[in-house]
Amino acid sequence: MFFYMKDKATAQTQPYVVLSVQELNKIEERKQIDTFYQLDYNMTTVTIFKDGTATLFPGAGLGEGLLFYDLKAMQRMIDERVFPVKGDGSFWEREKERVLQLNENIPYYCSKVSAFLGYDVELNTEKSYLKELTEAINQKFYNQKVKDEEYLYIAIYIGELIRIKNRGRWVLFPAYTLNMYYIPEIVADKDYCDPIWHVVHRLKDASYMPIDVEAIINEADFTPYGNRSYVELKNS
Repeated sequence: MFFYMKDKATAQTQPYVVLSVQELNKIEERKQIDTFYQLDYNMTTVTIFKDGTATLFPGAGLGEGLLFYDLKAMQRMIDERVFPVKGDGSFWEREKERVLQLNENIPYYCSKVSAFLGYDVELNTEKSYLKELTEAINQKFYNQKVKDEEYLYIAIYIGELIRIKNRGRWVLFPAYTLNMYYIPEIVADKDYCDPIWHVVHRLKDASYMPIDVEAIINEADFTPYGNRSYVELKNS
């Protein structure tokens, strides 16, 4: 980790410093801009100043960015697509490698759900099974405190049931940070669904009222995706 110093010696001895978005904003306010553009692969804003320095600002405006004293070092980093910054610590950032190969990792998420619920889940959309699953979820969630990752494990699992029912495929919607990670969505024909938000929203109700998993699956909303940009899963 590098820290920003105002003296000229610092600028001469290191090619860049890692800064918070708030610190970058303050720097940009007092510098004169020469040019700026966005990187097409992660929507990072590149701002080059008239004093020969530059900043890389994450597309989502969260976490950390970079101040460069050496534009050649900046270009190498842009070309390599790897940036020495901390991420936002989100579940999806931590799960990036599994999510990139989600189809192969569905059994892993099923095992996580089974361990949490104390019930062996299946990739089964039959009414009798969904009734048993509903009972297990309601029993575990009602009037209980549940961790965020447990909501998301179940959202991925029920999302897979939604995908099976609608004969869709998983795709990845990018979160535009310097080192991108992805949130899974489902595409069926020319329509898409965000099953994660849909399922988590319904699961929140289970803390104070019974929910119905079959209804959650049937109510998943598919809408035309138009020009929405996706990344395909690895080995899909």
